Amino acid sequence: MKGRFDDVERFSRKEKEMAIFDFQLPELMTTREVAEFLRVSEASVRRWTNGRILKCYRIGRSDERRFFKQDVVQFLTERAS
Repeated sequence: MKGRFDDVERFSRKEKEMAIFDFQLPELMTTREVAEFLRVSEASVRRWTNGRILKCYRIGRSDERRFFKQDVVQFLTERAS
């Protein structure tokens, strides 16, 4: 059974980045939105930010995490290659 990413190897890194940008993602994403996009748990996203693997910005009094779409795409493409 073929998945939708089975032939991803034939695309260049730039093509992969452009395909990801075609998704209608907000410029600033929450932890939940990033987790849903990457298909991982919110705990994984928090662990990656705590380990400084995934860049995030803290906002508000409760230091909520926010992610720029470009940072999430860069994280994804670096891990995919």
